[in-house]
Amino acid sequence: MDGLISCLYIDTGASLIWVQSGLTRACLESPFPMEEVSQRVLQYVQKWVPTGKTGVLAGSSVHVDRLFLAEAMPELIDWLHYR
Repeated sequence: MDGLISCLYIDTGASLIWVQSGLTRACLESPFPMEEVSQRVLQYVQKWVPTGKTGVLAGSSVHVDRLFLAEAMPELIDWLHYR
């Protein structure tokens, strides 16, 4: 989990906003285990993208998103297409 926390602090501007808004604390104190969150996210994506490797992981900072997801939700990364 240390890598995951480190990944959250790559962009200091964004992490400052997350800390100030309470998002970081809420995530760290969440009653939901990461495994459950990961499974729920994957199930949601599979509902809309029923075939693996057809949904595209995209965005302006997708490389950073992918770093986070590769550690936190590897099954999701395996399901989505990247580049």
